[in-house]
Amino acid sequence: MKVISLINQKGGVGKSSATVNLATALSKLGKSVLVIDFDPQGDTTDYSNILEEQTLTSKELLFEKELREVAIKTKHYDLVPADISLADAELNLINKFSREFILKNRLESSHKKYDYCLIDCPPSLGLLPINALVASNLALAPVMLERFSVKGLTSLFETIKEIKQVNHKLNLRFFVNKFDKRLKHNLEYLELIKSEVHDTLMETIVRTDAEISKSQSENMNIFDFNEKSKSVEDYLSLAKEIVKGEL
Repeated sequence: MKVISLINQKGGVGKSSATVNLATALSKLGKSVLVIDFDPQGDTTDYSNILEEQTLTSKELLFEKELREVAIKTKHYDLVPADISLADAELNLINKFSREFILKNRLESSHKKYDYCLIDCPPSLGLLPINALVASNLALAPVMLERFSVKGLTSLFETIKEIKQVNHKLNLRFFVNKFDKRLKHNLEYLELIKSEVHDTLMETIVRTDAEISKSQSENMNIFDFNEKSKSVEDYLSLAKEIVKGEL
């Protein structure tokens, strides 16, 4: 099982939407997928449009339950949901032995069940995202082409460098999200980001798409909302790039 953490220390870059749509794209390619919502905001859980009421969340996965007890089936993937109760999990983790390795240990028994595990990390640098990164093969960061988003790349590089001291297999990749070629600054920042991140930038660019916002308002992934959307094409391309590159 390849574990991918979707991470960015800046909020509002489309991380949760990307998690749901990439997971769905991977399932469309015939891959078995597990999604773990590690963000107390629970946007990935909302966008997954689960039909059954969940009582167990990723908080219980960290502290007392096995994966098979908390994962629920959705149309395209299995989901470990999140809600606001996850917000105090980091305080509870502080006194735990090997606290950075708890999620990694929880996932060990499921490596043969799934092809991919996607983790939606909160926009912070606490013990939740650290647990996710220690368990991951790939840190995948959506980046919007604007000043503050690009400026935050350096700190993410430093974070990954530190995590690699305990997880040598961790790689970092960026992908451009919400790209609008009509905007001059988008084109300018695209060239800037290419110079900043070099070979860690994915070839696929996810274009801005009004259908994404509409799908979110309906708590749906873009594939089920509008299969003819350009975002469907983009996320399939991103999924294929990940599978082909065995990232």
